[in-house]
Amino acid sequence: ATLLVHYSIMMPTMTLRRVGCALCMRYIAPYRSQFRPYNRAYAYRRLTAFASLSMAVSAGTGIDMSRLFTEQAKLRAEELGVAHHVKFIHGDAAGYVSEEKADVVACVGATWIGGGVAGTIELLVRSLRTGGIILIGEPYWRQLPPTEDIAKECLANSISDFLILPELIASFGNLGYDVVEMVLANQDGWDRYEATKWLTMRRWLEANPDDELAGEVRSRLTSEPERHAAYTREFLGWGEFALMPWLHLKKT
Repeated sequence: ATLLVHYSIMMPTMTLRRVGCALCMRYIAPYRSQFRPYNRAYAYRRLTAFASLSMAVSAGTGIDMSRLFTEQAKLRAEELGVAHHVKFIHGDAAGYVSEEKADVVACVGATWIGGGVAGTIELLVRSLRTGGIILIGEPYWRQLPPTEDIAKECLANSISDFLILPELIASFGNLGYDVVEMVLANQDGWDRYEATKWLTMRRWLEANPDDELAGEVRSRLTSEPERHAAYTREFLGWGEFALMPWLHLKKT
C-alpha cells in the first residue's frame, strides 16, 4: 500500500482512526512546542510534516513547502524506523501528480493547492489507484458567522470561504464521491491546538526578548487567547473526510 500526503496549513489536534491505510498524526504534538513561532505565514499555525505512517503502509510520500519542516520530517522518520518506507519532498504541491499511483492520497487543510475543495479533489484523483481513498482535511462553519467581521476574526477571508458541515458533505456527493468515513474535531481539540501555540510564543519570548519580531509575537500572545475563545472556538469546525469515487452499477 502507498500513501501520498499534501501537508496542511491548519488543523486542530485530533487522532485519525484507521481509514484504509491509516494516516496517523499522533507524533506531531510533542514537536509543535519547539517550532520557531513565526514566518510570513506564521509557522506555528502550520501542521508540519511530522506525519508517521501506519505499519499497514509500505511506502509513502509527503510534500511540504517548508524546507525546515521537510528536514525535520526526515529526522522523525528515522527516529520511528520508517525512513526506508517514506520520502519527503520540499516543494509546492499545487499541480503535483505522482508517477506511481497511491492507495491513499491526502490533502490535509491545504485545499488552496487546487483552488478549493473541488479543484483539489480533481488534482488528487490523478494520483489515486482504482479502489483507493482520498483523504481531505477541511474547515467548516459550526454555525454561520453573523457578520463578515466575525468571519475574519476566525481567520477566514469571508463567510463564503467555508460551508456548514451538511453542505460540505453534500458537496463531495455533488462531485461524484462517497463519504466513507469522517473524523471531526471538537472544541477541546481546538483548545489544545491553539493553547499549544500560546505556550510556544511565551517560551520563545523568554528566550528571544530582543528579537526584531518580539513585539509582534508579544501582541499575538496577548490577543490570541481571547480571539480564540470568542470566535474560532464557537464558529469554526474541522473535519477529515475519506472519499471514494462513486461506483457505477450495472442496470439489471
